[in-house]
Amino acid sequence: MMNEDKLKEILLDTKPLDIEIGFGKGNFVLQKSIMYKDTNFIGFEVKKGLVIEVENKIAKNQLENIYVECSYANISVESKIPENSVRNFFVNFPDPWWKKRHFKRRILKEEYIKIFHKALKIGGIIQIRTDVQDYVDFVEENFSKFDSFKKIEPDLSTDGIRSNREMLCLREELPIYYISYEKIK
Repeated sequence: MMNEDKLKEILLDTKPLDIEIGFGKGNFVLQKSIMYKDTNFIGFEVKKGLVIEVENKIAKNQLENIYVECSYANISVESKIPENSVRNFFVNFPDPWWKKRHFKRRILKEEYIKIFHKALKIGGIIQIRTDVQDYVDFVEENFSKFDSFKKIEPDLSTDGIRSNREMLCLREELPIYYISYEKIK
């Protein structure tokens, strides 16, 4: 597992900081770190095997601007990420937790949004991609409770970087919903 000294190094650096929550196989955060050397990236994922796989790719590609860890993002963001330090949060195709009794596991519920808000800079953006309309409704309902965010048009200009799930959706012609919220206060 990656050394927490790497996390400290990234947090002390002056480059912009972007975080992907639930990076899965890591395609998105890895490609971002390769393409944007002038930005630091952090990835949080709860599945240890996926984290180890991505750590191996980081080492193989000798990437210096990325740190990943096996943890729940809400806990790590709240305890490790300084206030007003994050430029972007990326939440790509989060688990929709279909059953109502499992909604408490959804990553963009109100209490988690508060944690991410604290870490975001003014003008920072939470970018969400999903293929589940019900999840869009859930996200919009939760963000509507905050006057510190405004919904903005998602930046759909593409650098060609996609998550594994997004590539699957594009191949199978499934709908993809892009939602973005900017921290305004």
